Amino acid sequence: MSSWMSRAIGSHRTSPSSSSSSLHDTKNQKNTTTPPNTIHGDAPTGHHRAESHAVSSRSAQPARSNLFARRSASSQSTQPRITPTKPPVPSLSQPVVPTGSWSSPAIPNSMFFASNFLIGVGLLIIQPATGKVAIVHDSKAPGYFFLPKGRKDVGEDIIAAALREGYEESGYRATLMSLPVPTLAPYPPEDKRSWEEKRLTSEPIYVSTQYYRSDHRREPGIYFTFWFVGEIPADAEYKSGTGMADEQNFVTELVDYDEARSKLYGTQIAILEVGYHLWQCKEQMVNRTTPSVTPP
Repeated sequence: MSSWMSRAIGSHRTSPSSSSSSLHDTKNQKNTTTPPNTIHGDAPTGHHRAESHAVSSRSAQPARSNLFARRSASSQSTQPRITPTKPPVPSLSQPVVPTGSWSSPAIPNSMFFASNFLIGVGLLIIQPATGKVAIVHDSKAPGYFFLPKGRKDVGEDIIAAALREGYEESGYRATLMSLPVPTLAPYPPEDKRSWEEKRLTSEPIYVSTQYYRSDHRREPGIYFTFWFVGEIPADAEYKSGTGMADEQNFVTELVDYDEARSKLYGTQIAILEVGYHLWQCKEQMVNRTTPSVTPP
């Protein structure tokens, strides 16, 4: 196993340091810090991109929902008034508490109601036979490249969503790639395979978060994206027009690692670096080769 993987797995198995006690305890502390007035995404403009958002401390407070306020006249007269307790507002100004070497610092314990979060998926698609990566761009927005990603549908599991989004946006039907992911997900008791056999899994390699603004349809909230790695064969067939109505201008290119890295932005560069390195670690395990890509 590479030193990168050893450190990654070691960072997950290390017990939390005493500094973690400085994280906000939403049950025992009151919020005394005014949230900062800006929240920024990591992409400039366009599809999947977050603009810089100026958010005042007043507008940053969750909007009052009418969901719990609707009561019939009879219920008002005969039933006690029960109003759900709102979770405390965590402070956005927290001490930096490191987690892993390739992860963001810890974030405050938080709660988001159904109307204030989205669950999405993303797929890094690698063609092992050539070592190339699938990146997508909108022909109407030249110069902007991204990895396939999007929201999961109601009732859809995240694996099915990742493969669907990968196909819709890239035009390639990928399958999940088994990699030496240092996941913390437990194995089911009935799995009697050896540890060597269990080392390769298709669990997500990252979960990313992004703030989104309110609009005429929804309140502001957090977008959680689960990132997977997929693969396509050497003779994979590209099919155009597989996306939604607003994705018909998407064009996919199969490019080498260096070109992909130069064209992607923000957090998607980290997805590429780590996913590609994990694939090379797998190749090393199988073919006794040395990975040429190591995350910084």
